[in-house]
Formats: sequence, structure tokens, C-alpha cells
Amino acid sequence: MQQQLDTEVKALVDNFCKLVKSAKISVKFTSELETAQENLQIDVHSARIVQAGEALLQITSELKRDALLGDVETLNRKVAARVAKFDKQTSETDAAVKNVADEVELALRELEDHYYASPYREDEGCDSGAPTSACMQRLEELSQEANPLAPAL
Repeated sequence: MQQQLDTEVKALVDNFCKLVKSAKISVKFTSELETAQENLQIDVHSARIVQAGEALLQITSELKRDALLGDVETLNRKVAARVAKFDKQTSETDAAVKNVADEVELALRELEDHYYASPYREDEGCDSGAPTSACMQRLEELSQEANPLAPAL
């Protein structure tokens, strides 16, 4: 890349020097052939200057692209910052979910306490360690109501 850059700059300078030499104003009378020849040289040198300029612009474009895409350190810093942001969001979300789970557990315990302390509870024998036959019968009825196609217990 450096060699190509040096070559194009040298071509640009050389052609500019030749263009200036070709554009000199002569005091002596010249023929039409010599004038046409000088004009052709000026056109050729001008075209070569344009070509060298375009090549330099292309090299500049490649260098900019390489600088943008090759800047791995900046990309790594940006990726690390995003990962840290997502890790923080993950920990905040986990904490929020844990808080919700704790609140639900607390509310469920309160509801269970109210249910077991209620004098209007239907399944009186079902809260002890060993279920009674009335409790088993009630569970079977509830199971049949929830899913009528399920086989009986």
C-alpha cells in the first residue's frame, strides 16, 4: 500500500512538471504541427494527472475503510460495554424476579393461613398428615370436575 501510494504521488508530480514544461509560451513562430503536438502532450499529461489523482483518492478510501474496520480495540471496547450493560440488566431482572417470587410466596402463605384457619372450610380432614376417606372422595370429585375424561382414582 505504501509503495503504491509513493508511486502514484511520484507520477502526479512528474506529470505536473511535464505539463508545466509543455505549457511554456514560445516567442518564436511555430508551425501548426508543433502546436498540435504540444497540445497533445498537454492533454496526455493532464489525463495522467487525473488518473494519478483518482488512484490517490482510491488509496485514501481504502485506508479510511481499513481504519474503520480494522480498529479492533474500539470495537472490543464497545462490545465489552454492551456486555456489561446486558449483565447489569440481567442482574436487575433476576433481582426483580426474586422479589416478585418472595412476594408471591408471602401472599400464598397468608392465603393458606386464612384458608386453614377458616371455620367455613369444606375439607376438614384433608389438612392432616394422613388423608381420610372423606378427603380422598372429595379429591376424586374435584378431579372429575376438572377433567371429566380422566379415569377415577
